[in-house]
Amino acid sequence: LQRLSVKSNMLIGTLPTELAQLRDMTLLEVSMNSLSGTLLTELGQMTDLQLINATHNLFDGTLPTELGQLTGLWDLLVNDNYLTGT
Repeated sequence: LQRLSVKSNMLIGTLPTELAQLRDMTLLEVSMNSLSGTLLTELGQMTDLQLINATHNLFDGTLPTELGQLTGLWDLLVNDNYLTGT
């Protein structure tokens, strides 16, 4: 699986840590749902990711530093959540 788009599906709950097993994924689109909790540190293991769109959810906490390992990431969209930090 290279692209996962579940935008606007009224999803609730947290992202499953098993997502990190999808090592070939280039696009993760989970925007406009009611997903909560923190963004997974395991996302940093998905080294082929180019775009993460997690806008308009209920995520909180800080961005995982592990996202810095995603050297091919060209777009990280996380607005309209409850994230903190600088």
